[in-house]
Amino acid sequence: MSKKKIISLSLVVIMIAILSFGTLAWFNDSDSVTNEFHVADSNGDGTPDFSVSVTESTTDENGEKPGTPNADGGYSYDLLLPGDTLSKIVWTENTGDYDQWVRVNITISDWSVWKKAIVKALTAEGETDTGDANINDYVYTKLLDGFDRSLYLSKGYRNDDTANDTRTYTLYYKDVVKPGDAFQVMQNVKIPGVLEQEDMNFGTDGFTITVKAEAVQADNLKATSSVAAFEEVGWEIGTEYGA
Repeated sequence: MSKKKIISLSLVVIMIAILSFGTLAWFNDSDSVTNEFHVADSNGDGTPDFSVSVTESTTDENGEKPGTPNADGGYSYDLLLPGDTLSKIVWTENTGDYDQWVRVNITISDWSVWKKAIVKALTAEGETDTGDANINDYVYTKLLDGFDRSLYLSKGYRNDDTANDTRTYTLYYKDVVKPGDAFQVMQNVKIPGVLEQEDMNFGTDGFTITVKAEAVQADNLKATSSVAAFEEVGWEIGTEYGA
């Protein structure tokens, strides 16, 4: 084959290659969608909320001494006497739109005074063991009348804040609390009848009992109990979430 023919054939191959690449094209198209995500809040604006509430009511039925409403929704009592039964009907409710795990914190102020008073009451009942276990039992069954310990897991906690002279009981509700469901925390506060005036040295401001409920979501957690749920999200007792 002559050189001219070889060159001509080479040019033909090159031209075919150029023409082939020039006609290639990928099938293509495009489309898009934008999703909006609104985080659950607790402001009651009509969007799904995540919220828990603690409410208190009072009554003078059955000889209970009625209280005076105060700023935070609780009640105040004056002129207390030994043996008084003070109505403190406290409910915790899931006021949001999602299932919750809930724990309850009950903080009693002037704990050093209360501890002495409870020891005196136990002794008057003939109890020789006035250790912390029996003191706690007295708090649950008598001081906080109507408190049902069986509603909570056996694993509970207590914390004494000596600087502020308080004791806080933290208890984990057994079951998931569904939207609209509520449970009663307590019904009354009972002042031991054996106390004398010097036993009730609570100062000019008296004493306080504060009930605080904390809730975390039940959905999308691995936890199968309230204790595990709070541990999973890292919410330590005595702190605000994330603190």
